[in-house]
Amino acid sequence: QIPVYNSVSAGLGRLADSTPDDFVPTFLPYGADPEKYIRVNVSGDSMSPLIDNGSQILVRLQPSVDNGSIAVVIVDGEDAFVKKLNYGNGWVELESVNPYYPAKRFENSEVSRVSVIGAVKEVTKFL
Repeated sequence: QIPVYNSVSAGLGRLADSTPDDFVPTFLPYGADPEKYIRVNVSGDSMSPLIDNGSQILVRLQPSVDNGSIAVVIVDGEDAFVKKLNYGNGWVELESVNPYYPAKRFENSEVSRVSVIGAVKEVTKFL
């Protein structure tokens, strides 16, 4: 049983919530620790068509991800996003798949405003 949260935005950001709304049975890789996974309902279309509004993502909780990975991040300890993360020397960029949304870049001391919650491992789309 993996907890499901309603606290991530593929768009303008939503307040991060620490209380799960539900628990659902989930198949995980052999040997995976269920305590390191959550499911999150996504609102917004900035990651469309990869992750559509109303999709649910499976997230492996981890404090960092590889360059170019899709991840859930918290900005300023409040706003939760699902974005592609790009890193460089002294900067991190939150990139949307949907070209309508410009990337958000954080440079130098602003980098500390972004915290990785985990890597997106699976997307479930509901009709």
